[in-house]
Amino acid sequence: MLRIRILAVAGLLVLSLFITHNALALNVELFRPGTGATKGYQVLSSDTLEQGRFSFGLVTNYAQHLLTLRPGPGVPEINVVDHLVMLDFLGEVGIFDWLNFYVDMPLAAFHDVKPSLISTSDTGGGTPGDLLLRLKFQVFDAEKTATGLGLAFVPEVSINTGSTTAFIGDTGVTAAILAVGDWQIQSNRFYLNAGYRFRQREVIGPNTLTVGNEFLYGAGFQRPLVKRWDMDVIIEATGLLDTAQAGSQDGNP
Repeated sequence: MLRIRILAVAGLLVLSLFITHNALALNVELFRPGTGATKGYQVLSSDTLEQGRFSFGLVTNYAQHLLTLRPGPGVPEINVVDHLVMLDFLGEVGIFDWLNFYVDMPLAAFHDVKPSLISTSDTGGGTPGDLLLRLKFQVFDAEKTATGLGLAFVPEVSINTGSTTAFIGDTGVTAAILAVGDWQIQSNRFYLNAGYRFRQREVIGPNTLTVGNEFLYGAGFQRPLVKRWDMDVIIEATGLLDTAQAGSQDGNP
């Protein structure tokens, strides 16, 4: 069974390499929450839903100054994407105890894009983002191993349903593969993510920002706060390193 799972992950990774060659443009919306049915919030744990179980959710978030241009010394910064309010419609289902399927359809309730990289301002709401489809293959369950260690692999595909003028969508399909490791110590769960996103190199604006494939990383901690209410405390940090940045921090949120 373990061999079948690993082969399935490898097959999806190879598939990802073939479907991501047309990815162009820039998607500044990097927040992808979970439904709350498994441990972890935006950073993933190896925890999975049991076979036949499912969960739905709606998460809203607000961000400011997601994309900023710095023309040079003494020149005021230009906030290209000034304000963004997103709604994420989420679904998750346990196909098997060790395999989950997850979908996230984001929708911009409000976006405010200044006329800098685009010719006119783009302000409004009801704008879709890119549809995210994800599988989680659990190799080891942290709650069942003697060491409390867990492991999972997560391939995902982002389909270009979003708006490129609002900078919440790519013009092509992108794909990623994540390795998820965690450690269960009594009621505490520590978890780490590391992965790689495949996308075509693209220059945004007149030689303003170059983006390409990305290294993804994240870390998290979760423990129950009030067990009878299923209320937990979660602390997480995420980031990425763009391979096209050559050491610059400008395009590495």
